[in-house]
Amino acid sequence: MTEVPTDLLAWMLMQAVPPGESYRKAKFLDGDYTAEVWRCSFKDRATVEIDWRRELADKSLLTEPKNRELLDSFRMLLCVQEHPDVCGSCLRSPVTVYNNVRYAMGIIDYLLLNDATLKLHESALGALTENDVKVMLSALASSSSVAESVYHWSEKLTEFLRAAIDTITWDDICAAIRDEPGITEIDVPESDRHTMLTDKELIYARFWLKREHAFIPVNERLPYAIRPNTAILGRFIFGRKTIAGAVRRDTPEELCWGTKDSYFCECARLPVQAQPKERDGYCTEAKMKDYLRVLKCLKLVSAAGGKLPKATIPKAALRALSTADPARLVAEALKEPGHYIIPPTLIMRTAFKAGIKLFLRHADHILSSYLAVVRQSKLAKIAVRKFASPANVSALIAARTRSVGVKCWSLAHHMGKGGPGNRRRKNRSSKESFFARMRRNEGLVELTQIMIGACLCVVGITTARRQGEVMDLAGTDCIDERNELLVFKNRKTGYGGVQDLAARPLHPLAIRIIRKIQAFHASLLECGALAEMPNVFSSPTCDGACVISHTSMNRLLDRFIDYIELPLAKDGTRMYMRQHQLRRYFATDFYRRRAGSIEALTWYFGHTREEQIEAYIDALFCREERARIEAHAAVECLMEKSDTAYESLRDVIEQKFGTRNVEIEEAEAIEAYLFRRQSESGFRLSQERLDVPNNGRLVVYAMMKS
Repeated sequence: MTEVPTDLLAWMLMQAVPPGESYRKAKFLDGDYTAEVWRCSFKDRATVEIDWRRELADKSLLTEPKNRELLDSFRMLLCVQEHPDVCGSCLRSPVTVYNNVRYAMGIIDYLLLNDATLKLHESALGALTENDVKVMLSALASSSSVAESVYHWSEKLTEFLRAAIDTITWDDICAAIRDEPGITEIDVPESDRHTMLTDKELIYARFWLKREHAFIPVNERLPYAIRPNTAILGRFIFGRKTIAGAVRRDTPEELCWGTKDSYFCECARLPVQAQPKERDGYCTEAKMKDYLRVLKCLKLVSAAGGKLPKATIPKAALRALSTADPARLVAEALKEPGHYIIPPTLIMRTAFKAGIKLFLRHADHILSSYLAVVRQSKLAKIAVRKFASPANVSALIAARTRSVGVKCWSLAHHMGKGGPGNRRRKNRSSKESFFARMRRNEGLVELTQIMIGACLCVVGITTARRQGEVMDLAGTDCIDERNELLVFKNRKTGYGGVQDLAARPLHPLAIRIIRKIQAFHASLLECGALAEMPNVFSSPTCDGACVISHTSMNRLLDRFIDYIELPLAKDGTRMYMRQHQLRRYFATDFYRRRAGSIEALTWYFGHTREEQIEAYIDALFCREERARIEAHAAVECLMEKSDTAYESLRDVIEQKFGTRNVEIEEAEAIEAYLFRRQSESGFRLSQERLDVPNNGRLVVYAMMKS
């Protein structure tokens, strides 16, 4: 007898289980459905712990018998996120399930925090009205930050601190000023503050943070030594009222103290998005779609509740969910979501040329010098930071590396006197001094990071891959055996968490760059500095290791951009580019140069619809400019070749000019004619596929009649 496929068997078994029962099971749940504390495991994501012993408005706990219908509904809302009734025929990846569960947890927290108004402690989800649903949707659309839309972080923090500062004593004030002399200095203007505290209230709030040890040292991101611990503050404010503990909350800069220079980046950042979202900017349409997809699962939860009145959501409330339009909700918030700005061509070309020049001239000796220091420290069995004294570094690095100015291992560590988090400003050199010395190549670690950042810039532009796809590039097999194709995991396709492998042509220089980095990593692995082969664009650290994350990749680009001193804007800001901007630049430059068809570009980018590519182009070109470029590209193609794929366009030209051939002297007239015809509804510019025997290339433009 033929065995039934596993996925089909699982589906068949699920059909035999009543919906209410199947909604009370989930693969991510480690343990019993009825447990008071859930432990949820998601592949490639941290384990999430959910404590259901939350306090409602009437002071009862969610786990008490009187609230069993409400608790059961909340639990089912989480479990149903990976159920076939929601996913359909597609098996959702663990990452998608995790994200949807996090959305569901946020929605549950919204309901718990508003229980006093919604009266869920009395009638469970049966208390929801149509107006309640509309208010909730408006709240979710009101902010791009969950901390604001669900938890009202800024408002709650202000209320809490105003109450907390009443407990400050004279002894608290004296102790705080004695230990932290700069704690009373405030230089954040009121317009930039998260809270609504006065200057006096801010100083007393800092006294309270100091007394309660609700602060932590700052990393290099903020120009302060101390910042409030938002996790501790969250526990003080929300206590036992929410189930989603780890929520990202903005750090109120006005509550930070101990001003210091940051070595993170040299200049203020030019926004990377048009109409950049403020901290309370409105939600995007894509995010509202995610919220609605999760919220509409309440219909299944309500049906699974049976005939229990408290478990059944009123039809009017469900109808408000089913008819909700994410685009309209976002539009009503009166702010359009920003798209990524494509940097000016001059900026992009400057960075591209500088990256190529840096790699070709200095990659060999910089990477080999870093490797020499790490290898020798491993032979000496001494930690790299301790081993890499200026004398040892100077003795081990290549002569050419020494000649470009390298004097120490890590410039940030050398100048920071204990690292970026040191609070003693007298022991920390200025930011201006750090970046001047960095550009004099004094720190080998920084110079190595700059080199990898230059490589990332060049490969990022030439491959046009998504940031996650670049981050995922494997250290061993991301180039095919023929040294022609980039092999990567397409972040937008796959099944059940397994991403599709894709391959795209790659410029020889990009291949050379990747091979160089792979050889560098292989040598680090061989000398024992690494436990396994890292991904290609992992960032080398002052400990001799390599780390990979979105933050570390962005840091590499930041270092490179500061090193080459990209031109500043009029307001003194600098464009610190991100991989998505490099990707968009490829699309627009490809289009501007008329290098091929939109269809070819769509394939190269890994998109499924041409509209996605056209959105990139529309951000840079007006409609009229696009039409002129398309007409010019079509004429150029007809002048250069004769092929059956263009016959439909030649027919149009013949009707007007009496010839099927495009001559140089006629080119401008034909181009102007085609440009005018594009405004007519009977004509459109499209791309056709041309089957060439050798390699099946995609054809460029052709004017077609509808």
